[in-house]
Amino acid sequence: MNESHPDAAIVEAAANIVAVSAEASVLEAAARLHGNHVGCLVVNDDSGRIIGILTERDVVRHLAADPDDVRAGKVRDIMTAELASCPPGTSIEAVRETMAHHGIRHLPVVVDDVAVGVISIRDVMGRQLELDRAMRSVAEQVAMLGIPLIYASSIVLKPIIWVIAWIARIANWIVGGKRRTSLNMLSREELKHVIEEQEEDRATPDRDPFNRLVSNIFTLRKKVAREAMTPLPSIRMLRWDSKVSD
Repeated sequence: MNESHPDAAIVEAAANIVAVSAEASVLEAAARLHGNHVGCLVVNDDSGRIIGILTERDVVRHLAADPDDVRAGKVRDIMTAELASCPPGTSIEAVRETMAHHGIRHLPVVVDDVAVGVISIRDVMGRQLELDRAMRSVAEQVAMLGIPLIYASSIVLKPIIWVIAWIARIANWIVGGKRRTSLNMLSREELKHVIEEQEEDRATPDRDPFNRLVSNIFTLRKKVAREAMTPLPSIRMLRWDSKVSD
């Protein structure tokens, strides 16, 4: 089917249309079904307008009810005259709902009382299978990308903390100048506290690990600065929006 068209099953159904006259015999209709490898015939009047459909099930029911009438019986006697149909461009979902509502397996595509195609339950299932495969492919790609990211977030979390700490040290050195003291940088004990807070916060899945890290660093720095009554150097460079989930 045409992958670029969302309703490819309906568009291509026109190539599968096989018509029969209402005056044809049931035997002739059965031969046409078999010869064209289709499960449904469109029944047209003399002007080419659709007046019914004849399915394999209609033929089987007729043969089961009256085996001797296969040659004498007419298509008009066993066809389905009360039609459910759809226009071109109908979505696969709408086609599936119509089929389920009417309990049918074939749906004519009609324009101005003329059948331009027939979509079958096989078309619907085939299209659904394509969509399922596409969704599964996307899910697999997401999983392949997501699992390493989640795994990496726990493996490299502590090294990242240390790297950020050193960045903070450099920033503090630049900002603090000659006044740099241990209060303007994170000590090993402070980093240990940040790591411990980070590990405790990992139990809260709704927060981003990197945002938690920055928050913990700022909280600790404010506490240290407040206790020492010294200005807190800016480390805004540590703010970023990471979308990696914990």
